[in-house]
Amino acid sequence: MEQRMRTYRKATYKDSPTANQTTKSIVEYLKLNGFWVWRNNTFGIYDEAEKKYRPLQYQQRGVADIIGFDLRDKARFVAIEIKAGADVVSTEQHDFLSILNDAGGVSMVAHSFDDFLTKWKRRFPYR
Repeated sequence: MEQRMRTYRKATYKDSPTANQTTKSIVEYLKLNGFWVWRNNTFGIYDEAEKKYRPLQYQQRGVADIIGFDLRDKARFVAIEIKAGADVVSTEQHDFLSILNDAGGVSMVAHSFDDFLTKWKRRFPYR
């Protein structure tokens, strides 16, 4: 029997997490800890003819990658912007997070799941 070689790369979350891996981990963590959150589509729709993404017509620029609310305190809105590698926060993203924070919501930028967890535990040590 011939053995097949693996053609996929083994996930290395601690070494260099992708934005997708980080987003999935944070969404799962928050859902397990009493939040209703979801991944916000920020890519738009891929146009095969033009070979590029077209922005969604009614998409608000700068909205975070993960948004939702606390199921125990439904007035608390949560928004987390995910950045991987050399990606940086845009002006629109910074403005969105600042406005939310000023309104009493929870907002942050996370570069990995560990980065998120450190910031989260600092802000909510008993959750």
